[in-house]
Amino acid sequence: MDAPQDSNLALCTACLMFVYNQDRLTMDIDPNALSLMLELLETRSDECNQVEEKHRAKIQSLVEEMKNKGHAQYLKLNEITVNISMETLLGLTSKRAGDWFKVELRRMKGIDFIVNTVIRCSEKHMEKGQIVKIDRCMHVLENVTFNNVENQLYIVNYDESKFISTCIDLLIECKQMVIKSNESKVYL
Repeated sequence: MDAPQDSNLALCTACLMFVYNQDRLTMDIDPNALSLMLELLETRSDECNQVEEKHRAKIQSLVEEMKNKGHAQYLKLNEITVNISMETLLGLTSKRAGDWFKVELRRMKGIDFIVNTVIRCSEKHMEKGQIVKIDRCMHVLENVTFNNVENQLYIVNYDESKFISTCIDLLIECKQMVIKSNESKVYL
């Protein structure tokens, strides 16, 4: 559990968890691994800058190789430790991890991080990578709220229902995109 304090170890740990998760066969998540992953999500950008270039280059090369194989197509390599950790978290499903995952994700503020990611991504000019990230966040939120009233209430009441307002804004944006798409087809 020293990884969050050492930027080089944090990056390597995040990468290892990412690779295992992409395999989808060997990634067994337990409360300690979830805790570590959530701590890695809090790595500050100034800590990321302290990573030795040889480690950063090796991991960027590995990530590029995985992207070429079709994995994590929209993974950005800035703030690489945080982004790789987020990619790993979004790759998990509560179905695979068990009911404890739903409770622990809320207790350890992982739901907060995912909800804030949706809110942050929706505030920017939306490009395909952000839409994919929002979609993946929504899938995780769907999984952790299914048959879990505590998580449902937590998300509805989170930050004065800001997530609900964001979802409404996203639906309006989607509606506008569909209308634009249909209007452009009329002129074809």
